[in-house]
Amino acid sequence: MEHALSVQRAQALGNYHKLGDLYMNAPNMGAYIMDHFIDRERVKGLMVVTKAYVPLTSIPYPLVHRSFEF
Repeated sequence: MEHALSVQRAQALGNYHKLGDLYMNAPNMGAYIMDHFIDRERVKGLMVVTKAYVPLTSIPYPLVHRSFEF
């Protein structure tokens, strides 16, 4: 019962790392039950991580390309 409540809490808060830990350490047949939704949660977590790395500016890279001459 405690494991199920921890899974629900991690899922509701978007704590994907904790959810993965709970999946890997699920007691008895809990991992088989979590198989029904763990892929969906993995995709959500990947979308969150990917969104965090989107550039915030619209400045093209590289802004100016110059070669240094000596």
